[in-house]
Amino acid sequence: MNFEIGYILSLIVIGLSFLGFTLAMMVDEVNRKKGVITFILSLILFGLGGYYYYLIGQWQKKEGGPSFNKLNYYLYIYRPVESEIEQKVPFIPPGPEEMVSPPESVSPETHFIPKEEQIPEKPIIPKKVPPSEHKK
Repeated sequence: MNFEIGYILSLIVIGLSFLGFTLAMMVDEVNRKKGVITFILSLILFGLGGYYYYLIGQWQKKEGGPSFNKLNYYLYIYRPVESEIEQKVPFIPPGPEEMVSPPESVSPETHFIPKEEQIPEKPIIPKKVPPSEHKK
């Protein structure tokens, strides 16, 4: 779980840098110098977020274990070795077939719903009381 939190935090930093890019474009229309400075700061923030993401991937590579993060797999940051996965997650064979099907001694007639839990055949509709008979 520690790796996932690190990845999420790094993606948040990268998302903030994209907000900085959009802010830089808006500020650039008003003041060119401040827009360029904001753009450079956003680039630095984007680089730090990317480095943080890569650093978390290296930490996970050092610790080993299975990874459910497909982004790392496609970016070649962390790909677990097949032997590591086999050691960490043992194969559990399926149970016998008798457990899947119900026992033959149980028939549908033996299962019943108590009278209290059954749905009534006709819906119960309350009587309409005229306004003159309402309690005051």
